[in-house]
Amino acid sequence: MEREVQQQFDAIRAILREIALRGEQTEIRFNRRMDRAEKRMDLADKRMDRADKRMDRAEQRAELADKRIEATRKLVDAGMKIVMRNSAEIKAVTKRMDAFLRSARNGHNGGNGHGPERSR
Repeated sequence: MEREVQQQFDAIRAILREIALRGEQTEIRFNRRMDRAEKRMDLADKRMDRADKRMDRAEQRAELADKRIEATRKLVDAGMKIVMRNSAEIKAVTKRMDAFLRSARNGHNGGNGHGPERSR
């Protein structure tokens, strides 16, 4: 009976060794997978950092463009005010010129209605 018990113990030890070996192999595979996953995560983090930097630069460019557009809008507003003022001044000058030309055509530009005398 001791021989049978010894064989059973040996079989159990072999099974336990096999289980331990498989456990170690499984742990090695798991560690490899985790290492690969960590590398992928590191790469993803680096890509994300680069994307954030690009986004920051894009936001800075957009802010600069907004400032330039606002400055251009202010220039256009000021220009429109100048044009409107000039338009009003041109209308006033036009009225005065029309009045002047009408008076010159009628011969009444401060004189007596007769033209200059000719020297004989």
